[in-house]
Amino acid sequence: MEIEYIERATGQKCLEKVYGHKALSLLYGDGFWRRVFSMLVLPALANLPLFSHLYGRLQKQGSSRKKIAPFIQAYGVDESEFAAHDFRSFNDFFIRKLKPEKRPIVNDPKVIAMPADGRYLVYPKFNQFIVKGQEFSLFEFLQSRADQNRYSEGPMAIVRLCHSG
Repeated sequence: MEIEYIERATGQKCLEKVYGHKALSLLYGDGFWRRVFSMLVLPALANLPLFSHLYGRLQKQGSSRKKIAPFIQAYGVDESEFAAHDFRSFNDFFIRKLKPEKRPIVNDPKVIAMPADGRYLVYPKFNQFIVKGQEFSLFEFLQSRADQNRYSEGPMAIVRLCHSG
């Protein structure tokens, strides 16, 4: 599975590989099995913090290290940015520290530090937005009129984690 996007700097159409595309297709794709999964299985899993906890523990196991090299290869991750290479697990790799000079944070109020490898969708001002194909109003998302009033005039950025190349 790949996502087509337009590189803003060049205007070229590009393809981005999607990590975990089989699971994402099951969760958000079309078709009979997705409907079955979303109606029967997903609600049960979503209400079980244990599922998320177990998956997180698997990614912290030493055996998950075997996923790192194929991930780096498949997604073209630049290893020269890594502050260290001694990852004990895939989770260690995922939350890796970078060399400060590779992604400097400048003291400039006109510059925003975007800390994650990802694709960013920025809304300068918003009341409605879409996350994973579902439309939300600011109130629905925050569940608070006070917070809705506080943030309605400000910008919002949504990041979809991925290697940004």
